[in-house]
Amino acid sequence: MRHVTGANARIAAAVMIVATLGIGAVAPVGADQSSKTPVRVSDDFSSGSIRFVVEGIPAVFDPATYKVVFTNDSIGPHVLVVYKIPDGTSAEQLRTLLNSDDPPPEGAFFVNDVFAKPGQTHQAKYDVTVPGTYGYFCPIPTPAGVPHFNLGFVDVFEVT
Repeated sequence: MRHVTGANARIAAAVMIVATLGIGAVAPVGADQSSKTPVRVSDDFSSGSIRFVVEGIPAVFDPATYKVVFTNDSIGPHVLVVYKIPDGTSAEQLRTLLNSDDPPPEGAFFVNDVFAKPGQTHQAKYDVTVPGTYGYFCPIPTPAGVPHFNLGFVDVFEVT
């Protein structure tokens, strides 16, 4: 499920534009602004190479359409891609799938993405009204060609 073909053509075009992101807030559309949940992605160089740490995206969401305010506080660009994936898929299974040439699994579908250059904030609506497992990741490669999802920018959440 390499994300450089088919439905991922938009992402592939953005690949050279996208490195650490912070999502300013996640809140159901129409929700009071004070109910937003801050989310942050940071760079971690403690191992001697870069890792992306995503903090604040809840493990469980209520079914709804959410407005995501995506703030990039990193040294490079990022894109936050969300897919509905087969129920029970783990983050490691999603990463393995993203590294394969296999097509998306039966029942998987694209939800939305949002891109931000360093120092910018952008927003997008994410319709996660179908209960089940969703995955998020950043497909942009580092200058060495390693996709951000292989450096920690990949995880799953449940909609219940």
